[in-house]
Amino acid sequence: MKAIPLIALQHLPGIGAKTVLKMAGDLPSGPVEFADFINSRFGHPLQETVHAWDQALQIMDKCLQSNINVVTVIDENYPERLHGIREDRPPVMYIKGSHEALQSNSAVVAIIGTREPTDRGSKAAYDLGCIAAQNNLPVVSGLAYGCDYHGHAGCLDQGGIAVAILAHGLDMVYPRKHENLANQIIEKGGCLLSEYPPGVQARKWTFIARDRLQSALSDILVVIQTGIHGGTHHTAAFAQTQQKTILCLRPHEHELHHPSVQGNADIVQTRNAIWIDGPDDLIPLIHNRNGNRPEQHCTSGQLELFPD
Repeated sequence: MKAIPLIALQHLPGIGAKTVLKMAGDLPSGPVEFADFINSRFGHPLQETVHAWDQALQIMDKCLQSNINVVTVIDENYPERLHGIREDRPPVMYIKGSHEALQSNSAVVAIIGTREPTDRGSKAAYDLGCIAAQNNLPVVSGLAYGCDYHGHAGCLDQGGIAVAILAHGLDMVYPRKHENLANQIIEKGGCLLSEYPPGVQARKWTFIARDRLQSALSDILVVIQTGIHGGTHHTAAFAQTQQKTILCLRPHEHELHHPSVQGNADIVQTRNAIWIDGPDDLIPLIHNRNGNRPEQHCTSGQLELFPD
């Protein structure tokens, strides 16, 4: 199996992701051949190599038990958009759900923002999820509280495809309160995605690393609301580097002093983002990218469908 030597290489000390990517197509598939190859290239002793191979086997066993698919950078069904970030792409991806959710030919919309949006922000995220789903655009987000949650919920409520990118192994769901949402994403044809194997816990740096994948897997990044600091800024920075279209919801005048919108203007100024005044502003972009007439904006009061 292609994944085992790649995962084993990831677990050898002193070997980084860029080295793993460069060697992905050259690794022997057997444990003995792999050990000889690693020793000749890097000088790792047999004991270290055997231990790394055993770790890879344990990971594959956990994936089998948890219905997690393992896709490597040299597989045909590796998410095509991730090839666009080249040296930053994960050598191995772990996927729970449908692979087809990651191979869409239409535009993919990422809906992101603070975990504590205003009521208007929550509804805007939800309605954007609705619009994307009505126009057959997958919605990418991080399954977090707040904007992520409502964007996923709107998408699912309209029968759309949602993709949740997680900062930990897929044998768990964080936050735990969103397990039901995660299950519905899978049941309705979407997927959960991570670059981390089962057993890996979320850390501050894994959330930052996750942010680059949210932007890489999308074509349009929509910032609903954000404070001065937070993960939304990381994702917007990655999106700018990756030359994605970045949209940012313009705060209403009565919201300008709310802490959850203080970072919106900064993203517009520093990340070449475009102001939008509401979810309907996404429709012309959908029309331009897909060359078809989009559905009309949905209005729904069903935010309680997936209560926090």
